Order: sequence, then C-alpha cells, then structure tokens
Amino acid sequence: MENDIRILSGKERLGLIYFEVDRYADINELYGWDMGDVLLLSIRDWLLINEENRAQVYRVHNGFAILGRKVSMEETLTRADEGYHRFLAPWAAPLIAIDFSIQLSIKMRCAYRGACR
Repeated sequence: MENDIRILSGKERLGLIYFEVDRYADINELYGWDMGDVLLLSIRDWLLINEENRAQVYRVHNGFAILGRKVSMEETLTRADEGYHRFLAPWAAPLIAIDFSIQLSIKMRCAYRGACR
C-alpha cells in the first residue's frame, strides 16, 4: 500500500480510509480464529463488492484500508459514512451474532495544492 501511495501521490488525488475492527483479539479469543477470519473476509468481500475499479482494498492490522484513486474529499467522506453505517448492526455469523464496531480514519493526498476539492 505504501508503495502504491508513493507512486500515485504525485499524479492524482488519493483518498485513504482505514476500517479497523475494534476488539478483534477478543473476537478471536471468544469465538476462535476461524470465526475472526470469517468476519474479516466478510468485511473484505463487502468492501470489494461496493468498490469501483478506481479503488484498491488492502489488509492492515485488525482491518482494512481502501485507497481511492481520483476521488474527491466528498466522495471519500461518503464512502466512509457508508462503511460506518453498514457495520453499526451486529454481524450475523452462522449460529451467532457478533457485536463489533469499526474505527474509521480518512486521509487525503493531492497531486498539487488545491486539488482535493
């Protein structure tokens, strides 16, 4: 991810959204590593299904990052808001519902000053 940011940052607008799963270690401890992996794969699949070709999804510590290319600040905020609301409700796994939350952080990087509008 860092290499992609370095290569693209001087050429186009980038929006980076981190989705970090709170209490991921607790989920693994309570339900097992397999269930933790299923949770992460479900989040990843949702992110991939809802992303256009202009975004990459990366696995990062306890969650994921979406690197949006040629996106505005408004588009990045909208995407983060969609993710936040999607994961407000408990996640329904086979036979159980897991209550978890995500932390979101957003960063914008522009090719030149004033390009992030």
